[in-house]
Amino acid sequence: MSHVERLAKEIVTELRAKGHIAYFAGGFVRDRLLGIPSSDIDIATSALPNEIAGIFPEHFLVGAQFGVCVVRHKNHTFEVATFRQDVAYKDGRRPTEVLLRSTPEEDAKRRDFTVNGMFFDPLAEEVLDFVGGQEDLKRQVIRTIGKPQERFEEDRLRMIRAVRFAYRLGFHIEEDTRQAIITFADTLLPSVSMERIWQELTKIRQGPKFTEALLEMYHLGLLGICLPPLRSLSLNALQGHIKGLEAVSEKVPTILILSELFAPEDLAFVLGLGIYLRASKEETKWIETFLEIKGHYARDPNFTNRYEWAQLLASRRSKACFEVLFCKLDRKEHKIAHERLHTFEESITSHVERIRKKKPLCQAKDLQELGIVPGKKMGQFLQLAERLAIEHDLRSREEVIQKLLQDPAWIDFHS
Repeated sequence: MSHVERLAKEIVTELRAKGHIAYFAGGFVRDRLLGIPSSDIDIATSALPNEIAGIFPEHFLVGAQFGVCVVRHKNHTFEVATFRQDVAYKDGRRPTEVLLRSTPEEDAKRRDFTVNGMFFDPLAEEVLDFVGGQEDLKRQVIRTIGKPQERFEEDRLRMIRAVRFAYRLGFHIEEDTRQAIITFADTLLPSVSMERIWQELTKIRQGPKFTEALLEMYHLGLLGICLPPLRSLSLNALQGHIKGLEAVSEKVPTILILSELFAPEDLAFVLGLGIYLRASKEETKWIETFLEIKGHYARDPNFTNRYEWAQLLASRRSKACFEVLFCKLDRKEHKIAHERLHTFEESITSHVERIRKKKPLCQAKDLQELGIVPGKKMGQFLQLAERLAIEHDLRSREEVIQKLLQDPAWIDFHS
């Protein structure tokens, strides 16, 4: 038993001592049965939020109306939720009314998939399964608890979650569940916010078969709903866009992979992809960097423009961008492209490092000594000096200034 499990067991023990039922719940139970290490333990109990708060001084209520309380125990936090029944749902996403003081069996029945609906008693070390989750784990199947139509009408996001669990675990989606997703795919938006969809996509990316999951979403009708330009794309075209992306490393961000699914005429949508997905500013910058590198490489695949390439390579995002850029090349072309890039990077390493550290060889004070006053013209000459340093591979302040004084732009300015 891990340290986190022992702490969670202590919470269960304390709840039991106060006369309440308490078990580990949900995903942790599933992963435990599959032998997957997990430290994310949720606890389900018969205690009401105010009773949980009375037992554990370090707590805060995050959804008391839904019976949820977060307990901090020995520097670790656990979500402790009251057994409940969901009476009604609003807009295909969230319950509007819940009944607390429910039973473990009723609580299990309101959950999404059988593999997520089990409980574990850490004191007796036994699984409580009211929904057939253990059998579905053996069959390696993702199946809704109860009628799939009802589960998806309650919460449309469950359709994407079905794909996530299937491809994270290497399972398949049970046929009735699958057909219900196809039927309800068109209702995903606007019931579910793009923020939640984006969160699910990033979680799917953490699994081993992201591109296969995207193709499954296409077949289910979900991908075109999430990313509208893909709705009219043929399967063959999408497969062509996805080709090679399955081999990129886990360090390549989700948004970079998604940006490669679109046709060239969808450039405007790709430019706004980060905003559309409600991604963070940092994630959105990946699109900007990638498109810049992609466009520049199309114009200059031999890296002849040393200055502009140095600026692009100074970005910490450039390595992942090149990985995506080269992933669709055949083996021979891939090798040639990587060798060409590696050779160029070695020739320009010192300049790239200077750009990252913002330490140009020629600085403002050097130009002031040459009679240039601060202003627009100084900025232009500082940029020119940096360009000369990189293009001629100059390594000292003196070499850069000498080259600058010989440049036509400098001579014209002083004539």
